[in-house]
Amino acid sequence: MAGDVIKMVIALDDKASPALKKVGDSTEAAGKASVKSAKGFKMSGAAMAKMGMAAIAAAAAFGKMIQALADSRNELIDTSTRTGLATDTIAGLRLAAEGSGMQFSALAAGLQQLPKRMSDTAKGTGEALDAFDALSVSVLDTSGAMRSSDEVLKETLSKLIAIESPTEKAALATELFGKAGTGMLQALSGTELQEFVDQAERFGV
Repeated sequence: MAGDVIKMVIALDDKASPALKKVGDSTEAAGKASVKSAKGFKMSGAAMAKMGMAAIAAAAAFGKMIQALADSRNELIDTSTRTGLATDTIAGLRLAAEGSGMQFSALAAGLQQLPKRMSDTAKGTGEALDAFDALSVSVLDTSGAMRSSDEVLKETLSKLIAIESPTEKAALATELFGKAGTGMLQALSGTELQEFVDQAERFGV
């Protein structure tokens, strides 16, 4: 259901999707019909039934949207807990993924591996060690403490998309994020992650 919310935002027009506008129109139409009925009692039983069905359909669509929003929020919080990433960063990645026709779940596994790969790199081991070194990305700050996974992810992706060689770019992404690495490159399509984060924040997803 989280995907439904993203698709709604991608199709956004003046902060209201066509689907949401349709629900609003149905609700407004049902309300007008109800007022007309109350004034004249001239509406037929069939017309009353249609009005009732329209109201039920509108309510069901609205309820589904609210549930999708709740599921979307839970997905952000759960992924943030597992990865240490900020929820707005995850929202930006999800917007990028679904905007390119992918499911966010295809990237989640790679994101969840990041903290461990950072820890291994700090110890001088692990499959991501050479990739971080090639990108000149340090997993430690100047005091020797571990940097946040959010900072490391943003810097890493920024340097990855700047690489001109598609082969080298894909190889490093795979070393860093496993199978999800090339998916992240596809989702971003050469665009900085921060742009998607800003869009997700603007639309409230």
